[in-house]
Amino acid sequence: RLNQLADVMGELLNELPINQSLALRLYYLEEKTIPEISSEMGKSEVSVRSMIKRGKAELRDHKDRLSAY
Repeated sequence: RLNQLADVMGELLNELPINQSLALRLYYLEEKTIPEISSEMGKSEVSVRSMIKRGKAELRDHKDRLSAY
């Protein structure tokens, strides 16, 4: 069941714009800080925070796909 949830989350992340997906992966999966992500992506910290916020909002819009888990 956990593997299925991970698969669905991976699919949802892949549906996001690449920068949002990357920012979320770096922040939540690799546990990097905003400054680290900013440096790695070559974006400002404000932009990184915005990408994470927009990505999370997009994922929330698809919570029905996750509710079975």
